[in-house]
Parts: sequence; C-alpha cells; structure tokens
Amino acid sequence: MPDNIMPSWEEWSELSQEQRDYSLFRTLGSIDGRLMDAESGLDARTVVCGKRFKGIENQRLFNKAVSFLGGIFGGAAVVIGKYIFK
Repeated sequence: MPDNIMPSWEEWSELSQEQRDYSLFRTLGSIDGRLMDAESGLDARTVVCGKRFKGIENQRLFNKAVSFLGGIFGGAAVVIGKYIFK
C-alpha cells in the first residue's frame, strides 16, 4: 500500500489487524494535523479581523464627528444666509 493513498476495499480486507490499526492511526493523525493547522490559521485570522473591526469602529467615530461639524457649519451658513438674503 503506497503512502498517503487510501487503500481499496480489496487491499483493506487483505491487511492484517496491525496494518489496519496503523493505517487508521495515520489517517487520524493526518486529520488532527490539518485541524491544528486550521486552528493556528484561525488565530491569525482573528487578529486580522480584530484589527479590521477596530478600524471600522474608528472610522464610524470619525464619520460621526465629521457629520456633527458639518451640521454646525451648515447651520451657521443658514443663519448667515438668512441675514444676508433677507
């Protein structure tokens, strides 16, 4: 049975119990290794997403501040325009 290739049913039935156990052990180890790689990737993605969310929250605060200042300047322009264009 070649490495990293799942045996066919005929090959599996011809394997001894010890060979079957070892094949099962390798398969489970491979799955566990892929899960561990995925978890470590999750940590990196969590950090990136956290930074992006924090940036979005900061952008939201900036947008509110600009809207507030725009309201003040717009209101002042209306008051000034009211007196100029009577």
